[in-house]
Amino acid sequence: MTAPARILRVADLLTVLEEMAPSSLAEPYDNPGLQIGSRRQAVQRILVGLELSPRLLSEARRRRCDTVLVHHPLFFLPVKRLLEEELVGGLALAVARARLTLIAAHTNLDKSPEGTGPALAAELGLRHTEVLLPERLGADVKFVVFVPAGHEAKVIEAIHRGGGGVIGEYDHCSFRAEGTGSFRGSARANPAVGQAGRLEQVREFRLESLVPRRALASVLDAVRRVHPYEEMAFDVYPLEQPLSPFGLGLRATLERPMTLRAWAAHVKRRLRLRSVRMVGDPQQRVRHVALATGACEFLLRDLAPPHIDCLVTGDVKYHLAVEARAKGLGVVDPGHWASEVIVCEPWARALHRRLTAKGWSVDVFAATENDPDPFVTV
Repeated sequence: MTAPARILRVADLLTVLEEMAPSSLAEPYDNPGLQIGSRRQAVQRILVGLELSPRLLSEARRRRCDTVLVHHPLFFLPVKRLLEEELVGGLALAVARARLTLIAAHTNLDKSPEGTGPALAAELGLRHTEVLLPERLGADVKFVVFVPAGHEAKVIEAIHRGGGGVIGEYDHCSFRAEGTGSFRGSARANPAVGQAGRLEQVREFRLESLVPRRALASVLDAVRRVHPYEEMAFDVYPLEQPLSPFGLGLRATLERPMTLRAWAAHVKRRLRLRSVRMVGDPQQRVRHVALATGACEFLLRDLAPPHIDCLVTGDVKYHLAVEARAKGLGVVDPGHWASEVIVCEPWARALHRRLTAKGWSVDVFAATENDPDPFVTV
């Protein structure tokens, strides 16, 4: 008899997506995560697209999908009403009527090693890249508490209940070292060991665990509830996180330098576009390039030759283009849509691999009915 297949819930899917593109990396103005649906809902068929639209909804129904995963959130700006006649309201009501789950990963996906940047680099044939603006991922602290012998297990369990002691796929993680604690209580003290007014020496353990900063208060509360001492001794150490593979933008060195005109033509050809916008001397040499999908023109202020010869990004405005040209920085602008729509297929593959590795059997499809670029060349 074969074991029954594990049921994937929306809550499980959100956990896996959090591993791929942590929501803590999203920009403050952003709104990633579960947009419509329930965390308890079962997930069997997922459609991955750029953004919600009538076309994408139609494809989801045709493929009998129960979950739609998009890059651009439907609820991005504050929503005051849901009206059938308006774009956001009409789409939201259609999703609810179809009992679909809608999830978004936006600027957090832009900073993911399985996100938009690597997808664009792959399309352009860039094999060796590094993160342009690395993020220090995570906000863990080292929590250290001193516990009398015999109480270690209760404290480790309390750390777990509070949300600490997790490393990857493991929980209840801790380290302990034995030593001697000393103290003398005042006349008003009520020590759990020994007597007030007398110097005591007690066999104790130093327990160490990683705790997310956001969970520190709940961990302290849980540990205090089981710790036998009237005054619990503990330390909290901030941790210097190593640079992670997460971050905005990528940099790469071309195997063979080329002119800006030739590089722009390469971008146009590889992305299968009718045109791209270019800023700079067409004959200037391009060897070191930066990529940032979507609308990342603000990076132009901080990039310059010889470290970066050209930035590929979308939605470049006039005044920043003038500044880039003045300092000799080339720009190739394929457009917001073209730089990001290519993420759907690799994102779907990566998600399917992760779900399969964790024992879930779920169908994941890359959308073929994304809305076209709203801008057209005439």
